[in-house]
Amino acid sequence: MTKFFPYLTIVLSAVLVFACAAGPQKGPQEPALSSQADGAESEAIMEKLNKAFEEIKQGKKNVNVYLDEDPGIVQIGDLVQVDYTASLDDGALIRTTLSEVAKAGASKQAAGYKEPKSFVPEDVLVGAETAVLGLGDVLAGMSAGEQKRVTVPPEKAYGLRDENKVKDYPLVGTQPKTVEMAPEEYLARYKKFPVEGAEVNYDPYFDALVVEVAEDYAVLSMFPIQEGPVKDTFGTAVITEGEDEMVVTLTPEIGGVFRLPVKETILEGRVVATEGDSFTVDYNHPLAGEAIVFDVKVLSLTKASVWKETALPWLEDYDEAIAAAKPTGKPIVLVLYADWCGFCKKLFDRTMEDPRIKVLKDRFVWLKMDSGKDCALKNKFEQEGFPMIVVLDSEGLVLEKMSGYRDAKTLREGLEAYLGKTATG
Repeated sequence: MTKFFPYLTIVLSAVLVFACAAGPQKGPQEPALSSQADGAESEAIMEKLNKAFEEIKQGKKNVNVYLDEDPGIVQIGDLVQVDYTASLDDGALIRTTLSEVAKAGASKQAAGYKEPKSFVPEDVLVGAETAVLGLGDVLAGMSAGEQKRVTVPPEKAYGLRDENKVKDYPLVGTQPKTVEMAPEEYLARYKKFPVEGAEVNYDPYFDALVVEVAEDYAVLSMFPIQEGPVKDTFGTAVITEGEDEMVVTLTPEIGGVFRLPVKETILEGRVVATEGDSFTVDYNHPLAGEAIVFDVKVLSLTKASVWKETALPWLEDYDEAIAAAKPTGKPIVLVLYADWCGFCKKLFDRTMEDPRIKVLKDRFVWLKMDSGKDCALKNKFEQEGFPMIVVLDSEGLVLEKMSGYRDAKTLREGLEAYLGKTATG
């Protein structure tokens, strides 16, 4: 079988090439298929092409043809609504969309168990990251209505354990009372230039006062954020003042989450031991080395081609959005953006084009406004950076603000709390 691209865009100029190559014709001609194509598959492809040529004859200039799309089978790029339960071999629950399963498994939950905000079927974009790794591989090849149990090995889920990801750290550390910082580092960290007398946050335990600014450095003087023990995700820290430095004494709790900044990312690990003058953090995923058992039922299947043709109904006027929201009680998703902002463009081009967001098009009123050009709008929502996503109720009351770029998975999780807050459901 000749290999075709997942979809082919036929444009009017290409149609004219077909027509000219075949001589004088009344309309565009059908391209010949490879003789390697079997009869049934050839007929299916010809049917799609014939339909595309008919649309072109009727005046449509751009037509998408998905040559390898099977309407009855789950493929990469499809949006699938599923009910599922993920568990370990011993039955320990990882995640489920079914409330009765969650209640039955309440006494036996796996490390990292996360209960969804509501027990409803989940929309999964096949080929994208899923709430439980390995689910997308299970769904590929299934059909609507199909139900099955599949065990996914560790290497196709959260990977094998790596003992090199287990690290030891001292319980007592020190911090110099003053720190010199290069201007570019200060600017990158605080998004502004250093000014004498300014106070900034240095890390989870210290704030700092800018005491000197020179051409090639700034001097910061450290002071504790608070007196007494500082509560952290992994336990507590106590800060005492030495002669030339601050002493930080940690008291970790087994199972606490320890966060380690590495370049532009944050590594998260779990405290697994504390002994003597050190403690141990395991940066492996809690489910590393575990096989995952999925019980899955495909409730509905929407093909990738459908989402290519679907667009969010954006409004650009606040009063118009309120007028559209009030009769239905729908919440409003407001995006405050600037035309010069790269992350704003990424939000619209990637996140808002994702089927997991497009499937919500009738559940919200969608509003975008250029607050980069409208300072009053920026001040109204106390916006500090771009983009900002604001969820409003149908009367315009702010329900939630999300600062910065969100990928589709993160934004969908943020919007799920408001899915049921419409008069029409």
